[in-house]
Amino acid sequence: MSKNFNVLVFIDWYYPAFKAGGPIRSVSNMIALLSKDIHFFIVTGDRDLLDANPFKNITFNSWIKKENYSIIYLDKKSRRKSNYKKLYNDVQPNCVYVNGVFSYYFSIKPLLTFNKTNAKLIVSPRGMFGLNSLKFKPLKKKIFLFLMNAMGKYSNVLWHLNSNKELIELKSKIKEIKENTILPNLSLLPVDLPKGHSKKEKKLNLISICRVLPIKNIHFLIKVLKNVQFQCQYNIIGPIEDKMYYQSCLDLINHLPNNVHVHFSNQVKPENILQNLNEADLFVSTSLNENFGHSIVEALGFSKPVLISDQTPWKNLLNYKAGADVSLVEEDFLFHLNKFANMSNEEYQSYSKGAKSYFDQFMNPNLFKDRYIDLLTN
Repeated sequence: MSKNFNVLVFIDWYYPAFKAGGPIRSVSNMIALLSKDIHFFIVTGDRDLLDANPFKNITFNSWIKKENYSIIYLDKKSRRKSNYKKLYNDVQPNCVYVNGVFSYYFSIKPLLTFNKTNAKLIVSPRGMFGLNSLKFKPLKKKIFLFLMNAMGKYSNVLWHLNSNKELIELKSKIKEIKENTILPNLSLLPVDLPKGHSKKEKKLNLISICRVLPIKNIHFLIKVLKNVQFQCQYNIIGPIEDKMYYQSCLDLINHLPNNVHVHFSNQVKPENILQNLNEADLFVSTSLNENFGHSIVEALGFSKPVLISDQTPWKNLLNYKAGADVSLVEEDFLFHLNKFANMSNEEYQSYSKGAKSYFDQFMNPNLFKDRYIDLLTN
């Protein structure tokens, strides 16, 4: 604990947890980029999303030193305000970085504990103020935000937002905004890519990497696939969080034509996702709301064209030959699926290069390093 600048991070789940997706990757990528300049201390839970049992072979409730950061996995009885104050005194942070808004133990409690300390207090809402996100448990969230606004609990917060859209969403829900910074989440640092992928005409291998929830809108694409004439394989990778929604998707899959095959892969670890991406022709996201979309960004970074909804920050993909961002209209998605299915390998390779070029121009984490250091330290 001797680096010059210490950041205390609160997050519900962290590696070896992986099912929560984006927030874990956001923090991991931030640490990978900045750990030579800043010492990170992570406070997290003792199990993965939806898991009944805690991690095995991990010591709980004590700091563990890793190569680039320190971490403590707290069991439920250790998530007390008094213990949070002890952790604060252990670390003596210059900055407290809170992920999310509605988690009791890792968003609300840290905010209430540290909103009057000397440390800079940053909250990253992770898209939780989006209209489609607020549709889930709406009354509970509305009452909570009313009380927090009434008590002025956000008055000392610096909000870390990912887009102008997220700023608009924030202003619609939070009365007193002291300070905000718009800075996109960070993707993986560039890595050596596997051997280039070749595409066959009249066939299309699709992939989505997402949690299986209504907001991810997976059923929309399944409905679109009812009308394709080409051979299509669609692989959906991610934890099944809503079993009723998953079953409704299976019911739709049962009515697909014989030329379309859809498969859910519930437990694919991060280290295996690159292989799955490389085997696909096109990454697809029909999400109702993405404030960043890590899987979209990583697909582009791995030279994979993407077909996504217009509910993400990433626009004008077609102009860059990186894919397409389109409205959630079945005919529009069907048009672009047919376009990619009929595409020759030669044309497909131009889109593959366009995807990587788009990533390098707008998403490469090295573009944002200095601004992240400024966010955390100044």
